[in-house]
Amino acid sequence: MANSLREVSEKETIKITEFRIVLNHIKKDNSKVLILVEGNTDIKFFRKIFNTDHSIVKELNGKDKIKNILNTLLSDFNNVFGIRDLDFDKLESYPNSKNLFLTDYHDFEIEMIESISFTDIVNENSNDECHANYLVNLKDNIYSIALIIGYLRWFNEKTYKATSSHILLFDGLKFEDFIKLNNCQLELINDVFYDKLLVHSKTKNPTLSLTKEDIVNKIDELKRISSDKLQICCGHDLTEIISIALNKRINRKNIESHLRVSYKFDYFKNTQLYKKIKEWNSVNFNHMSRLQIPPS
Repeated sequence: MANSLREVSEKETIKITEFRIVLNHIKKDNSKVLILVEGNTDIKFFRKIFNTDHSIVKELNGKDKIKNILNTLLSDFNNVFGIRDLDFDKLESYPNSKNLFLTDYHDFEIEMIESISFTDIVNENSNDECHANYLVNLKDNIYSIALIIGYLRWFNEKTYKATSSHILLFDGLKFEDFIKLNNCQLELINDVFYDKLLVHSKTKNPTLSLTKEDIVNKIDELKRISSDKLQICCGHDLTEIISIALNKRINRKNIESHLRVSYKFDYFKNTQLYKKIKEWNSVNFNHMSRLQIPPS
């Protein structure tokens, strides 16, 4: 464990050094802003949003790294900010950090699904049999399933905050094992889902004592706290479920790519995230018109 922690620290130090060089260079004419994001897909997303002549977007592979590195850089520079997924922060009332902006909803995928980009996916990829039904019902259908999964991800997050360990393992789960498509309607087979999740989780944590009854109780507990699907559901789960609705003709990653391509700057302008970045920019630089991509 000590070696692992030292590795992370060394990697962060290398990144901080890299970003200091970048910031010292652009500080000379105050013409650019450094934007730190979580991953490579976020870079692809924000290339559409910010003018690359006046911004540099860098990934850090993890939300905690953004916070740590950003706080270090802010001791010497002000032309840097971070953007990351909200995740469960609003539900848990976690404090925010200076110059760190969060998505309105759980993550960027939810932002895109809540835009007209979702309809574009349905129009482009659904078959004739299901197309009309999907335009009306698919979004509610996928949210109803992702919400159950989301409650257990939320429980997992709570456990991690309390014990520094996730007890449930979601990576590697095959959603098609417990989500079935019949007559253009998706159904979550709850018992199968709980069984698959527990068996899969025990590959990482063999001493896991959680039962199906425990899982149901945890979901019920969290339902009493919140039913906000836009905060609880994970966007990657939703896009995986959409893939099942489309009979796997297009996979999750390609669905997310399609969402990014069809997502317009005008949609982003309606978000609280945009408004907060614009406010920050007006206070610090007053050149948002240079940061944003002009409408084509």
